[in-house]
Amino acid sequence: MDSFQTEAGLVVPAVTTEQMREVDRVAIEEVGPNLYQMMENAGRNLASMCVEIQAVYLLGGLLLLAAAGVGVLGSRSAAR
Repeated sequence: MDSFQTEAGLVVPAVTTEQMREVDRVAIEEVGPNLYQMMENAGRNLASMCVEIQAVYLLGGLLLLAAAGVGVLGSRSAAR
């Protein structure tokens, strides 16, 4: 299984697309947050991280990088 290491040295296992879909399914169907709540949380955390690393300032504006598909929902939340 592939993995990566955080700056703090924590080894985090990588997951495949299918595994991530299953994680999302379990989260939505068995734990409780709906897809929109998950996207809002993702967007809020993305915005927080960008501000933390100061990667969003561009001549007083906002630079937003977004993925296609459902990733756009998290990016839209971050922009708000």
